[in-house]
Amino acid sequence: MSYVSKQIYRKIHDLIPNLQNLEPYTKFDFKQKGFPDVHLVMLEPFNDDINFILTRFKNEGRQLIADPSIEIAVNPIKKTANVLTYKDTHYFHETVLS
Repeated sequence: MSYVSKQIYRKIHDLIPNLQNLEPYTKFDFKQKGFPDVHLVMLEPFNDDINFILTRFKNEGRQLIADPSIEIAVNPIKKTANVLTYKDTHYFHETVLS
């Protein structure tokens, strides 16, 4: 397990300490004055991982565009977290975890 995975886990745990208790498809927003809102959507658990998507939306014309959108898998047993996908208006990256 990498140091970065543990560091990401600690930051997520500090931000969302009740992550393990959230039901799939729960949605909520993080708001902070002066910064764009960040939206979180819980996904179905996979194995021991808790998966969710963090998204920030921007206006392009009359449409809201997810920019960026990041899927994260948190493993509370191992106390690790990894970014699975990153998508913005120009790129899509998928992580291959070994």
